Amino acid sequence: MTDPAADERILRDAVVRGDEGAWRILWDRYFDSIHAYVHWKLRQSPERVEELVQESWMIAVRSIRKFDASRCTFGTWLRGIANNVLRNELRKQERGPIGPLDDDAAIPSPSGPRSTEANETVSAVLRMLPEDYRDVLKAKYFDGLAVVEIAAASGRSVKAVESLLTRARDAFRRAWPQTRST
Repeated sequence: MTDPAADERILRDAVVRGDEGAWRILWDRYFDSIHAYVHWKLRQSPERVEELVQESWMIAVRSIRKFDASRCTFGTWLRGIANNVLRNELRKQERGPIGPLDDDAAIPSPSGPRSTEANETVSAVLRMLPEDYRDVLKAKYFDGLAVVEIAAASGRSVKAVESLLTRARDAFRRAWPQTRST
């Protein structure tokens, strides 16, 4: 069995040397998941989704030398690029932060009146936090990413992400009682 990190390092090196076949392998391996991710996040026309997926791939093409297979998979790295593209798109549209954190129905929890109230409270607390805190909490708890994957996708060191995550959790804890009492 092949080591996935070694496989992706080999593909990256081949792409850097100009091997179009290596790009085709990465495209075939990750296109569907990135397309589905952008579609899920954007919730707009298929044409606009396609444009943003293509923009994400073009950034990956230009930045492939920065991809480090020892830090994350190509898919995680590409998702980080797509996340930045989406964030920029939504800023242009003045729609606020990306992702289901602003959509109370998207927060997974048991059903019932208490869970609806909890979803509303969690969403309210998250909206109170700075964007970088929301992003790291979303990546960790909603997207299920490991700290090393968040670091790779955001261009931060693992230590920086750990520190950011600690500060974000503390800010969430401090904001929680304020929201509950209002």
